[in-house]
Amino acid sequence: MINITETHFRETPIDRRTAILSILAGIGTTSCSLFPKKSESPADAVAEGMKNVFEIILPKSPGVPDTEADHTDRDKGIDYTYFYDLFQIKSTSGFVDLRTLDVVKTKTLKNKKTGKYETTINKLPVALNRGRGNPFQDYTAVNRKTKKEIKYTPEKTYREVIRTNEKKSSTMQWYCAELTSQNELKPISMSYNPKKSTYAASVLKVPDAVAFVDLIRKGNISKDDVQKMLNMIAGSDNKSWGEIRAMIDGVKSANKNTGHAKVGKYFNQPHMRKYGLSRNGKNMTAQGSAELMKDIFLEKLPGSEMIKGAMITCHTGGNRVEKYLPQDVVVASKTGSWGNKTGSRGKWNAEMSMIFLPDGRKYILTAFVSGGSNRAERIAALAGGLFQYEI
Repeated sequence: MINITETHFRETPIDRRTAILSILAGIGTTSCSLFPKKSESPADAVAEGMKNVFEIILPKSPGVPDTEADHTDRDKGIDYTYFYDLFQIKSTSGFVDLRTLDVVKTKTLKNKKTGKYETTINKLPVALNRGRGNPFQDYTAVNRKTKKEIKYTPEKTYREVIRTNEKKSSTMQWYCAELTSQNELKPISMSYNPKKSTYAASVLKVPDAVAFVDLIRKGNISKDDVQKMLNMIAGSDNKSWGEIRAMIDGVKSANKNTGHAKVGKYFNQPHMRKYGLSRNGKNMTAQGSAELMKDIFLEKLPGSEMIKGAMITCHTGGNRVEKYLPQDVVVASKTGSWGNKTGSRGKWNAEMSMIFLPDGRKYILTAFVSGGSNRAERIAALAGGLFQYEI
């Protein structure tokens, strides 16, 4: 028998994925594995439309409830039904299940041999983003590009981040808080100045998405919008981001400044200044972005439903907040990176994330690093250290 795991499902053509989801909807569940009883392959079973050939097996991985009853028992593990529901997005043409789509990421890079720019398109699966499970201890890894060994010391890096935070000149700002059952932020740890305005790089795609849904779509997004926003947030696709910013500014194509001023003005209305977005629409604060993350997950902002669904399947944060968190932890996040190799225009790394623990607790961690080396590793070590000692 063949187990249709999440990975197997993602490799199934989109039309067959839709058929599988239809079968799941018919039996009232989406959080399960399927075993064909008679057919030679899952694809054959779906193609034949044989609804009765499947045996339903609930997941049994760490932190996942073992029985249907456990799905409503918060003390026994994460309610995974909640996360799968986040993939259901309302559009002008009906509900769209993000799992029937791919995250499309377009990259245009200069070929060093030919000197010409070449465009590549990658299609990535939609699945829950989880902790990577790396142990919080010293280890050595080989750089894929240089083939050189790199020694990582997360414990030491975490201590160094905390120690240097005592200086006003610290290049790292963060804010970590628990989202309580009263939907309030209870601070756990923060940098010297969590309200310091810092360039946010691709984290700006989140407030841009909010402004786009409100200002341009008036709260109603199309299926095409769903795909663009999924690409922009889950895959950090700059092509989709440019198209959305162009629509915000009412122009045909985007440059590096398109849309930012309008989004900055939108977020500087009196009731939205708490989110910490600068008037030029390019800088954010650690504390303000934590408030933004909270209100998105409480669905207080336009486009929250779509943004949550995209952030829960983030494809760009494996070496940051998720790196040293256990695999039974679910992480919704948006990352940002910017800076050329020489550093003449500066280098930034950023992330805003919500961390869901197996016992039902939720934490928001936002971090912005400007300059210096090992920026992504500093964010990863901070998250790992806070999980080890503070959460």
